[in-house]
Amino acid sequence: MLDFLRRFLKVFVAALLFAALGVLVFYWTVMAGKSVRSDISHGEYLKTIYTVLGALVGFIFALSIMIAITGMQQTITVPVDDRAGFLQRFHSAMAALRYKSFRESNELLVFKPPIFGGLLSEKISVKFTHDTAIITAPRGLLRKIQGKLQVFAQ
Repeated sequence: MLDFLRRFLKVFVAALLFAALGVLVFYWTVMAGKSVRSDISHGEYLKTIYTVLGALVGFIFALSIMIAITGMQQTITVPVDDRAGFLQRFHSAMAALRYKSFRESNELLVFKPPIFGGLLSEKISVKFTHDTAIITAPRGLLRKIQGKLQVFAQ
């Protein structure tokens, strides 16, 4: 639950910042220097502004939840017969996804996301046991990794 909350807040803050930038650009290009029509009261004007802002924040909230759920970490276990071959295939799969090696040891590999898009992306880790590799990655990337590992195995 804490991982979801952390991911949701990261996505929500980024979405709010982009939305605020969009609202600011919209204001500067469309509304700056304009006056309200005389047949619209100040109360109606504020009600419209609050309704639009409420709808925008609601949309961003719903979008943030969907993105946070989609990017949640998931774990799979993959059998490893040939560790050197698996490492070569996994490094090729990570290069195809533009992930860079962040930390490597005999028991653990950690890959970080590319700079662009990395703000909302999560790290990918591989923990080795005796004859298996435990891969932890965002749900969508995990499917891509599995596909690339199978492609590179052939």
